[in-house]
Amino acid sequence: MQSVEDKQDFDNFLAKVSSIDSIVKGLTSEDVNVQAEAFEKADEELNALKKSKTFDKTVINKNAYKNDNNLKSFPNQHTSQDEFLSAMEADCQQRANARKERHKKANKLKELGNEEFKKNSFDEAIRIYTEATKEAKDLTPLYTNRAAAYLKLGKCEEAIADCDFSLRIDERWVKAFVFKGRAYQKLNKFDDAIEQFKQLLKLDKKNTKLVQKYIDEVEEDRRIFLLEAEAAKHGEEEKQDPVNIPQVIQTLRDRMQEEKKTGSDLSGSLMYYAGGLRILQAKLVDETSRTLFRMHHGFNLFTDDGCIANCLKSRLNSVSANPCHGNELVSSAVCLLHAACINEPENLRMLVSLSSMPDVLLSFLTWPDDQVKRDVISLFQETSFEASTRLIVTNAVDCAKFGKLLLSPNTQRADANTAAATTLCNFTLEKKFLASAEKSFEEEILPCLIKYLNDVGSGDYEALTLRMRCFSHFVESSSICSLVANNGSVSENIKNALDRCVTSFKKGLTNPCAMEDVLQVTTKIIKCNKSSSFCSSLAQLLYPVVMKSKETGLLLKCLTVMSLCMEGLVECTQAVYKKAGTAFVKQLYKLMKHNDVAIVTYSLKIMCFIGQSIHAAVEYFASIDKDYVTMRQLLMNESKGTISYVNQSHVAMLLGVIAQLPHGLDPILAINKEGEVVRHLLVLCRDSNSKHCRANCAIAVGKMAQANGRFLEELRKHDGINILARNKPPDELLA
Repeated sequence: MQSVEDKQDFDNFLAKVSSIDSIVKGLTSEDVNVQAEAFEKADEELNALKKSKTFDKTVINKNAYKNDNNLKSFPNQHTSQDEFLSAMEADCQQRANARKERHKKANKLKELGNEEFKKNSFDEAIRIYTEATKEAKDLTPLYTNRAAAYLKLGKCEEAIADCDFSLRIDERWVKAFVFKGRAYQKLNKFDDAIEQFKQLLKLDKKNTKLVQKYIDEVEEDRRIFLLEAEAAKHGEEEKQDPVNIPQVIQTLRDRMQEEKKTGSDLSGSLMYYAGGLRILQAKLVDETSRTLFRMHHGFNLFTDDGCIANCLKSRLNSVSANPCHGNELVSSAVCLLHAACINEPENLRMLVSLSSMPDVLLSFLTWPDDQVKRDVISLFQETSFEASTRLIVTNAVDCAKFGKLLLSPNTQRADANTAAATTLCNFTLEKKFLASAEKSFEEEILPCLIKYLNDVGSGDYEALTLRMRCFSHFVESSSICSLVANNGSVSENIKNALDRCVTSFKKGLTNPCAMEDVLQVTTKIIKCNKSSSFCSSLAQLLYPVVMKSKETGLLLKCLTVMSLCMEGLVECTQAVYKKAGTAFVKQLYKLMKHNDVAIVTYSLKIMCFIGQSIHAAVEYFASIDKDYVTMRQLLMNESKGTISYVNQSHVAMLLGVIAQLPHGLDPILAINKEGEVVRHLLVLCRDSNSKHCRANCAIAVGKMAQANGRFLEELRKHDGINILARNKPPDELLA
């Protein structure tokens, strides 16, 4: 903290700066009277400087002019403007050099302080930062760095004082507001903390997300503070109950201490402790009781040296010859931890911070008893429902190991398998979890996923679908996706899995188990690494589903994969058409009238790929769309947005191909719709925010005008030449 003298010096310095600034402005004024007054003030200032005897090494240099030879040339009265300014310039230079040297020393000390801070030597860091402030009182980082160290030691008032001083130096110093807010937060002055964090928005509106994060943390601390107050009150009231939470906790801890002192045989204690933990579990029914459990050191039951801790650390042989008793104690412990952490992030945070507890909890997933496995899976499942609690667990465990254990819990219980898969599905929504799991993904997790791919198409159980969904979440990570896409075993297993699914579909199974999720994985893999042989096989494999499926989700995913396979691979497109024929074109035409706009989009896209390489298919398509009603409806769609422009772009591409067919444009001419079509294509050329749509519309209009004079006439009538010239798409799209 700054002393009263330091603050007074700083105030005097600021006053001096204001006074000199006023004199300089007066000397340069056009008003003669103002100039005369400024000369008098300048003389007074110089005389005062000559009389000064002291010297201060800080920015507040009271005697900067003491040894300045320039002053000797000044007369006592009526100092000239040039002489005064010359003296001021010399003084400024001297001050700047001294200040530069002091800042250099202060910054070196600051770095030393930072090193001590990193070592958690906060007292030493404070001492060094304080030493640095003696060199440079105007260096704002010194005060906020010292404030951070004070916060680590719980000295919040000192931290606030340092932040206030740094803001007097620089009123826009962001760290000062942050640390001041943190200090108020620790002092339970929550409104004051929020007010400090809101100051960041005044500095920069881009800080909105950061500020909201800080405010959310304050509100969470406020919630915990109020809960603890309520819990303390509840604890006093509960003392009337002979079996209350604090008493049960203390009784169990006293028993463990007594057994440790006397060296008693622990084998008879397992069921005693199990019963005590079950009693506590039954009492943890709301936020107040869970907070009371934490406040009275309930979690210490699992770390205190004794029967419970030994059992949790899998040393059953050292505590009992009866594994059933050990299983019951572990089960009761896990169920209590589960009850303690429901809707209580602070309790979960405390749990995973306990020594070795994350590893202990993971070890229960390999416990020989199925009930224990189910109990610990339930605990983890509870933590997976909210992003905040998922993050707490993600930061505490080995994510790759955790993922592997949840994928293969090695239990015959269907509910345990489903719960484990659900839990992993939730955790894989977190980018941080994926990034952490990536390090050992290929060794730990991928073999499990490949194993379950072999069940797809033949097995039918809920956990399988969830595991494949986890797979689709994992490949959302670009690095994991790249790893999977370049694994030949994965591609082969996916192809075999989809083959089995299609076989089941043909036998009457409308939506084979996990097929949609495997298709989602396939989509990501193709985007990451496109293999022509893999794509050709898949496209030919999936077309029967497109032909007959009534399941919107499955149909859409099959169309998505087929369009990705055909894009840029003419041989793939031709292979599918050769196998499916005009029946496939007819089905695509029907799907263009589907009520799901995404299905319409992918059907149009696939038809475009077919039309670009197989003119016979386009001729057939033109023959079944009477008067091109469907194409014109899609083209004239007034809806704005990306999907509409994409569909219109595809229709324009088809029209461009049809224009090159003999008599391809006759149906439009026969009903005198050439003007309507040309006009709308030109509007899209001008207004569409999609460069691909503009390019396809421009190409279509050009081909139509080239094919028939009536279209050329309409192009001229609607100022089409100028519209195309002003809105010309990139040349690479017009090729």
